[in-house]
Amino acid sequence: MENYILNVKREHSSWGARKIRERLRHRFSGIPIPAKSTIHAVLTLKKEATQPAARNLLQQQTRFDDFIEIFSLHRPHEALAMKCPAEVYQPSLRPY
Repeated sequence: MENYILNVKREHSSWGARKIRERLRHRFSGIPIPAKSTIHAVLTLKKEATQPAARNLLQQQTRFDDFIEIFSLHRPHEALAMKCPAEVYQPSLRPY
């Protein structure tokens, strides 16, 4: 699914998550489609955490870790009324 999202973005560089999600709905009818925010995260992850690629796997992992921290703790999300995920996250009361 991620590869398909990135391929559509390559084909249509001006398209955002909403248009790509609509394309996914038509292409993959009958299976759950990622939320707009998830598609946007796939496009944010590609741009912010992998281009250009780090020199080795440890450096690349550090870039991913930095991205996750910013994405979860500092970046406002439209789907969360411009709050960060860490502001609205509540752990489950059920034991794992």
